[in-house]
Amino acid sequence: MTSIKCSRRLKYIFLSIFIILASSALSFAEEEKPQITTVQPTTTIRDYSFRASADLLLPYIDYNPADGFIGGLYLSGSDYLGNHQLQAIGGYGFKSGNAHLQAGYTYMRFWPAFGINLFQRYTYIENSNNTLGEDEEWFKERGGDFLVSFPLSNYMRIDAIYTLKEVTDEYREYPGAPFKKYQQGAIGGSLVWDNVVYQEIGPISGAQFNIHGDFGEKKLGSDFYYRNYEGELRGYANYNFNNLWKYGKRLVVATRLMAGYKKDDVLVFPLGGQDSLRGYGYHEFHGT
Repeated sequence: MTSIKCSRRLKYIFLSIFIILASSALSFAEEEKPQITTVQPTTTIRDYSFRASADLLLPYIDYNPADGFIGGLYLSGSDYLGNHQLQAIGGYGFKSGNAHLQAGYTYMRFWPAFGINLFQRYTYIENSNNTLGEDEEWFKERGGDFLVSFPLSNYMRIDAIYTLKEVTDEYREYPGAPFKKYQQGAIGGSLVWDNVVYQEIGPISGAQFNIHGDFGEKKLGSDFYYRNYEGELRGYANYNFNNLWKYGKRLVVATRLMAGYKKDDVLVFPLGGQDSLRGYGYHEFHGT
């Protein structure tokens, strides 16, 4: 009996030792087993560190007979959702010495959209009656406007605008005479149909039709009563000459037809200077 009990004890001891060794071997194998890691795919998409960006920064050169060559800079910026849009343009006429400056901000998250625009611009007319030997009469406009835009469809909208500006008639009736200054305050409205396609540097194709009216009153901050009515049609056609010239895709033919009526307004129709054939910038005057 004693031998049987001893043999059983030895079996239990060997079994216990075997279990301990087996568990130790398994744990060692798990420690030596290489860890499988998940390889993250490489991507260039990153979160925005800043919620706004400068979409376009473009130096430009323009020319008209009165200003001469105009050197300037154009800046366009927005946030990544497109709710905020900012545009600024500045140019200097080397012949006239005039600085054309404009900056506009538009908030487009809600219906209607609204924006504000500040400007200093010059327009001119030929003045053959000037006895001082100057054949050009300059008008300087400095002020701003506030716009509320009501989109009716993908191509049609109604714009309501309030404008307040100071107009300086830089023309002397005799040597040493002061410039005449006027203040204009007006409300305006526009009906715009627009299917123009824009790229980085401006419109490339499509058409725009615009009917606009301004109504100036003393109650609105104007020194005098005046009325201004305008109708305008613009067309843009893009011709692709890539097979002849590598820059041919950017060639655009633009046409502009404009008619209007002014009553008691000191300004003439501004067809030169910053308001050239291509028209106002896309967001500077919001198509009006």
